Amino acid sequence: MANRPLPVFPPRDYDLFHETVTGLPNTYSKWLVTHQQAARRLIRLGETPVDVIVTPSDYANFCHERRCARNLKTLEDFAIEMAARTTGA
Repeated sequence: MANRPLPVFPPRDYDLFHETVTGLPNTYSKWLVTHQQAARRLIRLGETPVDVIVTPSDYANFCHERRCARNLKTLEDFAIEMAARTTGA
């Protein structure tokens, strides 16, 4: 089974992410449901979901360095890169 990074946020940071990242649900509780659904879907596909904690400052730096929009795709890209850094992949 392959590992698949999924971005997660501390609840205290969710409002800031919601204000700056296009496509996030309105509330942390709604986002948590979609996150759990995504994890279950990955498991059904034979992948192992791996939570990657995203902080506002790290994600902002990632987007600034790459001059990219803050959206669900770049959030996923960030999680993948962070997971690779921590595993040495």
